Amino acid sequence: MTTVHIGTLDVLIILLSLAAVLAIAVYYARFSRKNTENYFLGGRELTGWANGISNAATAMNSDVPPAYCGMMAATGLYLAWWYFSRFGLAMMIGAVLFAAFWYRLRLFTTPEFYSLRFGPGGIGSAVRVWTASRGAFIGAVAWTGTGILGIHKIAGQLFGWKLSTTILVVVPFVFFYVYISGYKGVVTTDIVQSLIMILANIFLAGAVLHYFGGPVALGKKLVATFGGSVVSILPPLHDPKLGFVAILAWMLGASIGYGGDTASMGGAAEGQRILSCRSEKDAVWMYLTSEVSLFLLLVLLTLPALGGILLWPDLHLQAYAPGHDPEMIYGRMLGMFLGPGFLGFVLAGLIASVMSTMSGNLNVGGQVVASDLYRHLINPRANEKQLLRVGRGVMGVIMLLAIVVAWKAHSIITIVIFMLGLSSAELSANWAQWWWWRFNKYSRLAATFGGPPIFLLSLLFWKFAIGIKSTFTLGYLSTLSGMTLTTLLWFTIALATPPDDRETLKAFFRRARPLGFWGPVRRECPEVPPYGRLMISRGLLISTVGFAAVAALILAISDFYVGKFLQGSILILLSIGGGIGFFVLFNRYFRRIHSGTGS
Repeated sequence: MTTVHIGTLDVLIILLSLAAVLAIAVYYARFSRKNTENYFLGGRELTGWANGISNAATAMNSDVPPAYCGMMAATGLYLAWWYFSRFGLAMMIGAVLFAAFWYRLRLFTTPEFYSLRFGPGGIGSAVRVWTASRGAFIGAVAWTGTGILGIHKIAGQLFGWKLSTTILVVVPFVFFYVYISGYKGVVTTDIVQSLIMILANIFLAGAVLHYFGGPVALGKKLVATFGGSVVSILPPLHDPKLGFVAILAWMLGASIGYGGDTASMGGAAEGQRILSCRSEKDAVWMYLTSEVSLFLLLVLLTLPALGGILLWPDLHLQAYAPGHDPEMIYGRMLGMFLGPGFLGFVLAGLIASVMSTMSGNLNVGGQVVASDLYRHLINPRANEKQLLRVGRGVMGVIMLLAIVVAWKAHSIITIVIFMLGLSSAELSANWAQWWWWRFNKYSRLAATFGGPPIFLLSLLFWKFAIGIKSTFTLGYLSTLSGMTLTTLLWFTIALATPPDDRETLKAFFRRARPLGFWGPVRRECPEVPPYGRLMISRGLLISTVGFAAVAALILAISDFYVGKFLQGSILILLSIGGGIGFFVLFNRYFRRIHSGTGS
């Protein structure tokens, strides 16, 4: 275990960052107490870029540094394709094809969608309640718990802390800050914390380059020690950890259905950010800003691990074998490369990351339980004070359950992959509920409650019947097979059962003006202008162009870090060209969906 001396300057920097957070929380406390819209949606007056940075900060949980740096240590420079596969195309699809439509519904929480789409009672109500419950008590609990575990994997190495010490130091402060600040305070502090995280990552990345003599020297040492694949931005065709096939599989599993449900197993934070925006265009910018911000944070965070494996080569050559946990590399690098002041700044960044994730999950968890469980099921006449009281109480429950997760869990990446698979089985249904009028409440019920068990059965099949042992391979095979079987289930049920009530469908169609196959309903709503038949395919094409532009930028930064300047410069030019093409195509597309006169 690596321990370091924390100097006076380090302590001062950490205390100043915490004081800034408390000051922001106190500043917004009065605003947040006025009503539930202020507390949970920031008064619906936030810009897209502010919400996007906040969403990226929430995704940068404190489990991310050890988990993602560990994966970089195990794989190499092409690790970027892991987070590309998880978020790259998916977030672009959310921006282009769904953000504006979610915003125009003007809901208080995104689980309300199910009462609107499938009717206020019966199955629509059951799915709404379940979606809110799993977002709060499964998604928010799991990600908050991994955040506590993640920060302990770092603090435990640096200070020799026990897990109980980490919990006692971190949890009370975070809970108090979230409790009083409300959503607007959460977003504002997320912006400050994102700046701290970016600067902290730059400090560590620069320290590693300085230690090894610059980008060119680092690249040459890596090639001499491990071979050329470790500094390649292209993943190997076959790799038990992260091969080309696995990347395609994860990209399909993460992108299909994305955007159609913003209250998934990962929590309802994205939906909260869309509904709190001030316009449809800001809702789109939430996703665009989120993707760019998140990828910049991740590439700056993970690149230093390439220097770490030169010092601890077993974490690459024997990664994830017993006694060789690559998730420990980040904590080791902090103790190795950072001196007084710089270490304090990075530790402030780590505290910022855990606060961002916990605050986002706690706030939205309290929101959906207060509205979609308490007000919807128990007390329809609940006033603002009662809803705020329930929401804050739920935050405490989520935090306690998250502590249990942190206490029981051991491997962060295992939790991440399991949660991705569990939530992905029903994803195809999320597109269908927006784009196909014939997708009914029975098929929604089958996807929602049948998808997770199908995924678990698929996991058991691949693990025990076939004998797959690799966590990554097992994850994507279970995810894809679970998605395929769940899709067959809900599609069959949709065709075998009667369509939903026509008046319910027409009410939803008039309010949402969705894309896709709504022919019979559309003909009964002549006042809604048609978009045309190719809008979905155009949207998918535009999303792909946008993803390619962002990916080229991130890969260019990766190449520059190991001294491949010519290749990096070419990628920068491709990124600029792709970005211009994306905005030209998207602006034309947005004008059509915004005015409702697509062709």
